[in-house]
Amino acid sequence: MFLPPGYPASVAPEYTRYRLWALLETSAEYPKRIVVSMAFWATVYGVGDSSRSPMSAVLIDVFLVSVDAVIGLACGLPMVSEALNYAGRRWRLYSGLLGIMGNVTRLCSALAPPALFYPLIIISVALSAFSATSGKYINAEINRNWSRSPQVALVDIDVTSANQALLIRLTTAALSVAYLYHLVHAGVQPLKAPFWILLCYGAMQACCALSHYGCFHNMPKPQEMSYEPLEKAHSDVQQDVQPAGQAELHQDMERIGSGVAMELLPSDEAELSEPKALLKDHTQGLPLESETAPVYKG
Repeated sequence: MFLPPGYPASVAPEYTRYRLWALLETSAEYPKRIVVSMAFWATVYGVGDSSRSPMSAVLIDVFLVSVDAVIGLACGLPMVSEALNYAGRRWRLYSGLLGIMGNVTRLCSALAPPALFYPLIIISVALSAFSATSGKYINAEINRNWSRSPQVALVDIDVTSANQALLIRLTTAALSVAYLYHLVHAGVQPLKAPFWILLCYGAMQACCALSHYGCFHNMPKPQEMSYEPLEKAHSDVQQDVQPAGQAELHQDMERIGSGVAMELLPSDEAELSEPKALLKDHTQGLPLESETAPVYKG
């Protein structure tokens, strides 16, 4: 459920370290999201402000989704991906750092003056979309290279990684909800004195940057898996099947030969044994050349 079959011998030696570094970033997802959500709901969406309407919040979200889709498609164009070489190992680090920059810029857009909101939020969405698009290829290659045994397939790596991340997210989500309940019962509004909450947010982003750096240095090396057990089993099956196949082939040839022999009649055998008689019988009734050729007398 949480580990691939045959762990640790069935995966690359870097698997454990890589997953621990990756889960460090996963553990910070919900706390970071809470900080950004509080800033957006208070300053951008205007919760508690009678001059704001839900329609304005919906329009802002539609605008952000549209910008994200356009930039994501542009970054995924073949000419862009080939020019930047998304398959390079360095994009495991670059895509993570771009994502962090996009998150920080998003928070800054919510806390900055209203005149700077749209320029900053467009930059934030662009960085996040570029990060997601550029990191997809190398992350897929990483998952493909973990297996060192035929019993570990790509689906095993994907499922176990998702289960590990889900366990961490459930834990951090419970802690985040408990923190929000604490704020509600205590009547505290962290954004009125945002120093400490911003300090915590910066520390979490630093942990995420360290997580990407650790994952970059523990990426698996491309290695062909050994399929000797499968090849041996295949050869054994061939050896077991080959004698039986040869026996069936001999039986088929014997049946064909006996069928041909049965079709030969005794008279035919006699004629074949006496070629002269056969030639004589076949030539009977045919006119001779002397009888058919015209004779010219001078």
